[in-house]
Amino acid sequence: MPTDIKIETTNKELSSFAGLKIFADLKEKVLPSTFFTDKTIPALKSGIGRSFDKFGQLLLGFVGGAECLEDMDRFNKDPIFKALNGERLYGSKSHGDFLRSFSGEHCLNLNKLMSKVSYSLRCEVYKEQSGPVVFDIDSTPNEQSGIKMEGVCHNYKGLKCLDTVQVFDDKGYEYWHEVRPGNTHTAKNSPAIIHGVFSSLPSDGIEKILRGDSGYCNFAFFSACQIKEVRFVVCMRKLMLKPALSSVKTWNKQDQKDKSRILFKGGRECEFGETTYSPKGSGHTYRLIVLRSLKEDSAGKLVTTSDDYDYQGWISSLGNNWDGVEIIKLYRKRGHCENFIRELKNGFDLKHYPCQKLNANRAYGIIAAFAYNLVRFVATKDNLEKPQFSKAIRLCYITIPCQIVRHARYVTLKLCHFYAKEVSKWLIEIQKLKVGLTVKLI
Repeated sequence: MPTDIKIETTNKELSSFAGLKIFADLKEKVLPSTFFTDKTIPALKSGIGRSFDKFGQLLLGFVGGAECLEDMDRFNKDPIFKALNGERLYGSKSHGDFLRSFSGEHCLNLNKLMSKVSYSLRCEVYKEQSGPVVFDIDSTPNEQSGIKMEGVCHNYKGLKCLDTVQVFDDKGYEYWHEVRPGNTHTAKNSPAIIHGVFSSLPSDGIEKILRGDSGYCNFAFFSACQIKEVRFVVCMRKLMLKPALSSVKTWNKQDQKDKSRILFKGGRECEFGETTYSPKGSGHTYRLIVLRSLKEDSAGKLVTTSDDYDYQGWISSLGNNWDGVEIIKLYRKRGHCENFIRELKNGFDLKHYPCQKLNANRAYGIIAAFAYNLVRFVATKDNLEKPQFSKAIRLCYITIPCQIVRHARYVTLKLCHFYAKEVSKWLIEIQKLKVGLTVKLI
């Protein structure tokens, strides 16, 4: 029989958010108020101080699991959230007004700041960088039901949505988060995004590679990468690939006993070839790597006529030190980007956005991305090889029970021994960080 359980009341202040102290200290270390000017967040007549407080509270709300602006009213009742924010708390209406005061310029500069901070966080965790830093650019729809929301319209799939374009690195840090009208083509404004991200990163001599799907297969994208000295590999559109196939003179077979060989879609055996590609009127020449595989008939058997092949191609500016097969394998790893997009949608509830004004939703998404990067930093710092996503990080490091004791001007969090040991370890690690010193102001 289970033990009888009784319920009693207590006047002591209790909270389940003791771990937010870790992220509050991390925020102060990597995002001090000196990083923010009236160009990054809108300032009131009284100054930028209150705007920075609202930014910080929204960020901690996202870290703690807030899924909408109304959740900030619930967080404001938590004694730890009150203590971490200096007792000056803002409700959902104030946060909504704050978001609506953002302009396009604020969002642009806030994205640039995020690029700088994200790269600093990455370098702090992966101090001995070996090999290139690989970035992915992709867009995703965010379905909306609001009738009067600015920018909401039907995309090419018929979804009523907004569209978000994002840039991640291969370790999961986000560098750009831009909300756009729902019918925006995936590659629109990509040169400006490339400029914004890579102008914000230091010239540290480390090779940087950008991957994109076939939507980014255009000369404007190629040219922007070349100007910023970023190598790229992009899937080629089928209509562009077909005329170039005749220039592939040699098709190389693979050893079917080699477990690391490349397979075509559906697990079919394939051959690969290589040629060059020059966009019309550009004067530039890029590598074109192509896979081909025999088609299957309706019975599932391979056809044998020489012209009945399926093809897939990739355009790249990577040098000859990269083998064609290595480039294909590198591109296929971009599937991790989908996991990071899914994490923002599910872990930070960016499946949809809360505001009618488009710039307000842009600001909301960028602040959520800042919070995501702080959580990602703790995840990668905790486990380099297999970092966990936000749900596990919240269970391990945020939803920690404690008692709050107030004496004079001090607030003390009383935790059980195990949790106190873990939290103290993190607070010491955060004090050692130097990431804030590497970021220049906009």
